[in-house]
Amino acid sequence: MIYPTLTIALTILAAYSLLLLECFLPSGGILAVASILCLLAAVALGFSTNLTTGLMVVLVIVIGTPILIRLLVTLWPKTRIGKQILNRSVVASKNISDGEREELTGVCGVAVTDLRPNGTALIRGQQRDVITEGEFVASGRPILVTRYEMGRLHVQERIENPAESTPVSTLEQPIDFALGRDHEEFKD
Repeated sequence: MIYPTLTIALTILAAYSLLLLECFLPSGGILAVASILCLLAAVALGFSTNLTTGLMVVLVIVIGTPILIRLLVTLWPKTRIGKQILNRSVVASKNISDGEREELTGVCGVAVTDLRPNGTALIRGQQRDVITEGEFVASGRPILVTRYEMGRLHVQERIENPAESTPVSTLEQPIDFALGRDHEEFKD
């Protein structure tokens, strides 16, 4: 009775090998489908042997597959193909080194392109990829670096004189409009 167990083990090993190969050889999912078919064949072989073997095969697959997928998810971005697809090497070398992250927080610059919400800004004499919190910033406007997160500099438009840009409360606008009030008291 060792042959069915050996066959099942080799089928599961083949399935996991195919899944591993899918990460390194882009096949358009063909290897992943073959891996799933091998796992299904292992389950069928296990249950054809006896109920206990079938349940053990299902248990091994239910525990082993998530562990293997987690391992592949952590290793794949470090492979040559993973780096090309995710374009990690370009972002790291072009944007910011580890030592500059804290130094750039609070630094002022100028938007080179329109930030809608991402674009390019001139910060300390270097053009950098930046992103805003969703607001539009026109090119040529001063900006302030607020933080560094997930490989991007987050910026906001720098307001030279905060008293000039105090907006009318959005709650007051409909009430004043409905009552026919003029907004002259809020204008300069």
